[in-house]
Amino acid sequence: MKKIIGFIVALLLVPVTFGGETNLFPNNDLGINAFATFQNSQHWGYGIGVSYYVDRHFGVSVSTSRQDFDFSNDKFFQNLTTVGLFRLPVTANLAPYIAFGQCWDIVYGKSIPVAGLGVEYRFSKRLGCFVEGSYGFGTWDKWESPKVKDIGVRGGFRFAFW
Repeated sequence: MKKIIGFIVALLLVPVTFGGETNLFPNNDLGINAFATFQNSQHWGYGIGVSYYVDRHFGVSVSTSRQDFDFSNDKFFQNLTTVGLFRLPVTANLAPYIAFGQCWDIVYGKSIPVAGLGVEYRFSKRLGCFVEGSYGFGTWDKWESPKVKDIGVRGGFRFAFW
């Protein structure tokens, strides 16, 4: 386990200048994201999104997802999330990023601010995978319970079109 952690740390400490060798994270980077989600230690789900980077570092993303595979309500997707992104390519194909934005719950009609950390790995200029964690600074509980926070993890594939 120590070797794996050491390897990950070494990758993150590689100078940023190596990120430009093959330029897998270009300006005007448009991508479609398909992902699985795990929310609040109990809800599996799925989602789709679109991300656009105006340059190598700054971008925006819009996504929607659904938790639980229960289709008893009339909403196919349960939320809409918009975030601003800052990524820092550390190698030719690895880029950690941070996200700040807003998430709107379509079912309850509520909105909370969100923040997250993630990492993207590009296999090629058109295909990559990502994993990210997020924290919602509020609650989805319709009774406003302070114990229920929105903590989530999602991972999936990013299909780039540039």
